[in-house]
Amino acid sequence: MFPLLKGTTELGRAESEGRTAFPNDDAMSKLHVSIKVSETDGIVFLRDHSKNGTVIGNVQLRNNEQWHRVEAGDILRCGNTIAIVRQEPLKPDDVAIPSLIGVSLVMRELRCLIAKAAVEDSVSILLRGETGSGKEVVARAIHQLSRRKNGPFVPVNCAAVPESLAESEFFGNTRTAFTGAATRRGYFRAADSGSLFLDEIGDMALKLQPRLFRALSERTITPVGSDEAIFTDFRLIAATNQPLYAEGQTNNFRKELFGRIAQFQIHIPPLRERKEDILPLLLHFYPEAESLLNADFVLALLRHDWPLNVRQLFNVSQQLRIERSTAQVVKLLEQLESPSAYDTEEEPQSVREEQPAKSTKSVRRSDERKPHVLPSKEQLHASMLSNHGNVSQSALDFGCDRRSIRRYLALHGLSASSYRTPSSQPKGTDPTQTDPDDDDGKTDQTAQTDSTDQTAQDDAEDGNDGTNRDQTE
Repeated sequence: MFPLLKGTTELGRAESEGRTAFPNDDAMSKLHVSIKVSETDGIVFLRDHSKNGTVIGNVQLRNNEQWHRVEAGDILRCGNTIAIVRQEPLKPDDVAIPSLIGVSLVMRELRCLIAKAAVEDSVSILLRGETGSGKEVVARAIHQLSRRKNGPFVPVNCAAVPESLAESEFFGNTRTAFTGAATRRGYFRAADSGSLFLDEIGDMALKLQPRLFRALSERTITPVGSDEAIFTDFRLIAATNQPLYAEGQTNNFRKELFGRIAQFQIHIPPLRERKEDILPLLLHFYPEAESLLNADFVLALLRHDWPLNVRQLFNVSQQLRIERSTAQVVKLLEQLESPSAYDTEEEPQSVREEQPAKSTKSVRRSDERKPHVLPSKEQLHASMLSNHGNVSQSALDFGCDRRSIRRYLALHGLSASSYRTPSSQPKGTDPTQTDPDDDDGKTDQTAQTDSTDQTAQDDAEDGNDGTNRDQTE
């Protein structure tokens, strides 16, 4: 991890003043790329100087002197060096929690949030996250950081509790509750002085929810077969991978119970949103994997979407431990991304003919997007002229958003509104080439707009793009 401060940073194999050097990467050129961070808004551009080329996402650059825009989260490959570009503070807060592995900003923020929540041990916590994202690991961390750490931690999978036995399992029962019954304490009493973790609480039986609400409200439970209320002192931590309650929606979860269990909510990010944590996690699961790593394997790991999150990465580490072949793991990931790879049987012609053709107007996938190139004044002038000042169409031409086009217009001294009036001539009819190095990244945030209906959507401002954050790669 190294910082990209505002201004221009060089990356290459040869050491030089002002250059971040990677002397052990034989596939990297002496001066491989220049990376420029705008002084005003932190936008990142990259210029390739190499012989072997540079990859941004799935876009290959080779000895290309144009500036290409780099988005936050883009994966870069320079020689055999792979990096992810992120926007984050130079010195983010963090808390040491050994069980929560990760160097990403979202994981550091999550650890800080967990530390704050653990102190308030009378507050019920709801963990929201996808399958395999590590909800139970987070729940155990909260328990260990609380004053209840010496008490029991009782995990319960609500989906696995049979509805017919649910009341006895949760609230316990007396010996006389039913024929052949044995006295049971139940999960609530088992968690006394500790923490009760209810995983997949959205699958809890509907008839059991009012009793859970009462137990949380009064901190007492009544075992099956008894009339005596028993006081319990536990902290509830619940988890779900589904929406439990939303205005205007109906489901099988009672809203008053949702209000009781969600006194404090924590979102656990999926692995695809913190890909810089993939290698630390892989080496945590299988430390010997370090000797097997290569650039192609690492790139395959970073490009995978990880639908089953950390649990799937653990499975990959075990696959690698047994086979000790990165090529086999890459093949497995490719099969997971392409379900058709499992089925080599060709569909009958009649089936193919019955399937409707997919619309060509579907939204372009992120991995198929055009390389985002900083346009020259002539290129921008030609695009705006052919599109009659339509900013959205010009944004499609250059593979960027409307706000970027307005910024480029201001940079080159052009105005979109002048192209929308057929009788007027645009500013800069005799444009000259402008290099982004000449302006030190100091660009205006807005461009001129008009009030015509055709361009009202183009002139809508986007949200804040992280002006107050520094770039870190």
